[in-house]
Parts: sequence; structure tokens; C-alpha cells
Amino acid sequence: MRRLVKFQEGNDRLSSWIGPVGKGLLGLFISAAFILLALKGVDLDQVLVQLHEVEATMFLPIFLTLILIYLLKAFRWWYLIFPIKSIAFGRILTSTIIGFMANNALPLRGGDIVRAHLLGSGEGKGIGTTAIFTTVALDRVFEVLSLLTVAVLVILMVPLPGWMWNSLIILGIALVGSVMGIVVFRNPPKVLGKWWGSMLIFLPGRLEETLSRFLEQIRIGLEAGNGKLRLVNIYLLAVSETAVNGVLVYLSLKMVGIELSFVVIISVLIAMNLAVLIPAAPANIGVFEFAVMTTLEFFQLNKSIALSGAVILHAISIIPVSVVGFILLVKEWIVPKEGVLK
Repeated sequence: MRRLVKFQEGNDRLSSWIGPVGKGLLGLFISAAFILLALKGVDLDQVLVQLHEVEATMFLPIFLTLILIYLLKAFRWWYLIFPIKSIAFGRILTSTIIGFMANNALPLRGGDIVRAHLLGSGEGKGIGTTAIFTTVALDRVFEVLSLLTVAVLVILMVPLPGWMWNSLIILGIALVGSVMGIVVFRNPPKVLGKWWGSMLIFLPGRLEETLSRFLEQIRIGLEAGNGKLRLVNIYLLAVSETAVNGVLVYLSLKMVGIELSFVVIISVLIAMNLAVLIPAAPANIGVFEFAVMTTLEFFQLNKSIALSGAVILHAISIIPVSVVGFILLVKEWIVPKEGVLK
């Protein structure tokens, strides 16, 4: 019996280890496959020439645009959280940057959990990490809504690649499902309320208490979306950030000599956002390049030049925020302050 227990414990440890490793290997495999697809038929010498001939004068406007993007992200999140609790904008900005740094290292936007945890264990401690994470999820809903808004504008002007059409349809269905879920959660039908009440009777006391507290945290987080005017303002802030991201795409591609029309820039922006939804290696290496490159190819750009544009755009999207985010993480949460680890 003792041997059986030890075997089971060992098996559980092995399973807990294989799970993350398996997911990591799958992500690496997906990225490797997309890298091979991106490199097929590409003149690497031409790509390297393009990357070596970047316009250094573009660094400053790109840097300023990145600052504006993260200020807008942080301000929108601060505006969302404000009805629940007043938290210093600087703390929210720091958590936002660290979260996006973590997104480049973790799959499935794991950085969103990181930034919710950092804020929830700090100034947001009074309302809980679950409530904070709910505001992050709500923020993502508005990001998707703004992305679909600009996608509709593009669709009205030009055709889009088939894969992008399909992805946008799936994203739209997911958005509708999310909104419906939020509405039902906040205003459950009487039948659902009675059913839920009867289910709680059969749960152990501790589990019932934990589950009730968890759901209450979600309810508190969703209060961030109370008020029609607030919802409109949050949506407009999300659209504004999407527009500034379009400027970043334009400047980044111009750095390697690629100048595009407004419609193509927005199409590339859509491709970028769809690419990061695919579970792959950290920072979506390979998937990002393939999505951007094929979009540029669709609009008749040379494949090698398109890949150079995708590489520089990806580097600008992940390197600055990763460096700054890591510095902030070390400074604010890792380095001891007054003898106490944060």
C-alpha cells in the first residue's frame, strides 16, 4: 500500500512536470513550423541588407510612439479600476509594462495574470487579485472591440486574406459570447439564480465559501464597466490606442524603407493582433513574422522585403517593453527595500 502511495505521488509529480514541458514543446514546434514557412522562398541576403539599412532617424519617433501607447494602455486600465478603488497612475503604469514584458515570455497572454497579481498584491490588495484580473479581462474585451471596428473599416475598402477573414469571424463570435456571458453574470435569469442556489446546498461549506468569494470578486471587477458614458469613454480610449498602434506600424516599416497606404497599415495591425492569439513559443516568434509577412505579400510586396519589415516590427514591439519591464520588475518587486522583499 505504501509503495502504491509513493508510486502515485511520483506519478503526480511527473504529470505536473510533463504538462508545462509538453505545452512549451508544442509552442516551440508551432513557432519552428511558422519560421520554416516564413523562410521558404526568401532571399536571406536581401533581408539582411534591408535590416542593415534602417533609418536611424526613425528611432526617436518610434520611441515616443511606444511611450504614448503604454500611457494610453495604463490610463485606460486606471480609468477602468477607478470606480472600484483609487490607485496611483504610476503604479498601474508599472504593472502594465511588467505585464506586457511577461506576455513576451509566457504563452496565452500570461502577463495579464502577472500584472493583475502585482497590482492585486500591492495597492489593489483591498479588492483582491481576482477582481483586478476581471478588469484586465474587461479591458481586453474593449481591445478586441476596437480591433474589430478598424477591421470593418478595412473590409469596406479592400479584400483581406482568407485566414484573416476566418480569424476575425472567430474573434467576433468570441466577443459576442464574452459580452453575453458578462450580461448573464450581472443579471442572471431567475431560473438560473434558483438553480445556482440549489447547487450550493450540495457543496461542502468551505468550498461554497471559496466559490462565493471568487464570484463576488468577479462581480466587483465587472462594476468597472458600470455606466453607459464610461463604456463609451473606454471604447474611445481603446480605439485611440489602436490608431496610435497604426502609427507605430507605419514608422517601424518605414524604418526599413517600406511605405504603405493607410489600409495596408491597418491590415498589418490586424495581422499582428491575430498572431499573438496563437499559442506558440515566447513572444510568438515565427507566428508573428509569418502573419505580417503574408499580409504584406497579399498587398503585392516582395516576400524578402516583407519579412524584413515583419522582423523589425516584431523587434520594436517586444524588445523595448521587455527591457523596461524587466528593469521595473527588479527595481519594484525583487530588490529588497528597507530590508523587506516586496
